[in-house]
Amino acid sequence: LKYTSNFCHFCSGAMAPSDTGSFSTIPGNRDARVTVPMPRSLNELQSVTNKHFARSAKPVRMFHHGKTEIKTPQQMANVKANDLVVVTTDSEYGEKAKPTVSTHQAHYVPHAMEARPSTSRREVARESLPFEGKSSYHQDFVHHPSQVTKPVKAPKAAWDLGRTDEKTGRSIYASHFPWHEVTPRSKVKRSEGLHTAQAAFEGESSYKMDYVKHKVEQRPRSAPQAKKNIEMSGPFQGSTTYATDFKTMPAERTRPAQKTDGTLKTDTGPFQGSSEYQREYLKHKTEGPVIIHIEPELRGGRSARTQRASSAASSGRRRR
Repeated sequence: LKYTSNFCHFCSGAMAPSDTGSFSTIPGNRDARVTVPMPRSLNELQSVTNKHFARSAKPVRMFHHGKTEIKTPQQMANVKANDLVVVTTDSEYGEKAKPTVSTHQAHYVPHAMEARPSTSRREVARESLPFEGKSSYHQDFVHHPSQVTKPVKAPKAAWDLGRTDEKTGRSIYASHFPWHEVTPRSKVKRSEGLHTAQAAFEGESSYKMDYVKHKVEQRPRSAPQAKKNIEMSGPFQGSTTYATDFKTMPAERTRPAQKTDGTLKTDTGPFQGSSEYQREYLKHKTEGPVIIHIEPELRGGRSARTQRASSAASSGRRRR
């Protein structure tokens, strides 16, 4: 076994970008171009391409400018604004990746199993003879004749039909709990109610001593006064503070203002000077949105690529 590397392929952190192989550039279909905002990660770019161009179960492959395949997140740093990404589902582009080999596969190489020779079946004699030997089972476990058990009769009941009614003894309950004769109680006669005296209560309670009842005198009612009829002798001739402080002045009627021609004549031409706004606030060029273009593979250019690849291979052989 030839061991060519000192570390396992699974331990490598980044994978080198695969080359496009024998072709130069994958042409894209400009008519089916899709312009999307700049994706921030490889997963976002993969989801956008699957959303627009995934038509089958084959995995979608992405090539930067149709040349370098985008496989790792580190390659997203090479994708700039307004770049082109060509999408294809063909597996013929690029060199086929070498299969990864683990340490278990490298150390334990499977070997071809040799087929075992088939063994012929032994011919068994048709006539069988009885076994005349003696086994350890027969020696250890001696066969004893079995004895026939007699049927068991039911026990005789203690109560016989010819038994008399005489007492046989005293029970534990009767001995522990003897019966006592209870004398009935005499009935209590209902006593007559107490006779209350019909005389009035002549004593004095603390309530009457503490809260003395006073005689309430009736308040005199106020009689309404008769209104005096005041005759109006004439109009009010007095003076109020309002009339004294706020005197009405005669207001003069204003005339409408007449339009007069001004002395300043305005120029109707464009303004050629420089204003303070233009000097302080300079106009800068605004950058547009950061976008990239995604195009599917141009199906018509496959035969031309195949011819170029075959011609390049043939020219290489001639040079050799």
